[in-house]
Amino acid sequence: MNDGKPPKRLNILGITLMRTTFSLALLGCLLSGCANQRYIGTLSRHGTYVNRGYGIVLPMGPISERWWIFDPKHPDQGPSGLAPQYVNSRLDLDGDGLLKLDEKTVRYQPSIRLITRDAPLAKIEVDVRILSAPNLRKASLRQLMAYEIGKIAESNDATQTALRAIETHRITFERKMMVASVVNATNEQAHRVALVDQTAFAAEEGVSRRQLIILTLHAKTLEPAMTEDFDHLLHNILASSKAGPQTRQERW
Repeated sequence: MNDGKPPKRLNILGITLMRTTFSLALLGCLLSGCANQRYIGTLSRHGTYVNRGYGIVLPMGPISERWWIFDPKHPDQGPSGLAPQYVNSRLDLDGDGLLKLDEKTVRYQPSIRLITRDAPLAKIEVDVRILSAPNLRKASLRQLMAYEIGKIAESNDATQTALRAIETHRITFERKMMVASVVNATNEQAHRVALVDQTAFAAEEGVSRRQLIILTLHAKTLEPAMTEDFDHLLHNILASSKAGPQTRQERW
């Protein structure tokens, strides 16, 4: 249950520090030659995932010793058949509800995936959803969480149990985080879902959109070590209020 206190890492990191760290990570990414395909993302040799399009920096830290992290540049090097799906299609970059020709974007779905190195098999996925439909742009974070839970819960009882135990934390005025756990008794599957809501994200050309960062843990049981690793990622994610810089070729 939520004790009313923000996550320890997010409570320590101020907005200025987040922006500075994000800018430095992006600068390193640009200098290392990963400036193209801004929504593909890149994984540094030190285990930090950077996605300029979605404005995310995700330091993996020590969990890389226990989880295989798919490298967007070399997805075929991970466990067979478990790589994220490569997508080349239109993405509503400005969040206006219309898919235009100049919004064709290459990306992975989910953006990044982690697989346990040892049994039992479990996976952590990080993805971003641009909320462009009018009903989604205006939906509360709890309504969005109910939707996400409804997709994985096997029954209404499982959904309601998860919703009653939701943990909510405010990161900034425009950014909130919500976490819930779902246990399906019949198929013996458990999930932990976290949503980071960004209501005014400055995307391409400075256009403002609402986007949702979604972290999910899928396992047979939510073992303490798995949950701790999931929460480590969640509490260390740096979600900027704006996208990374565009190259000349990427500008509309």
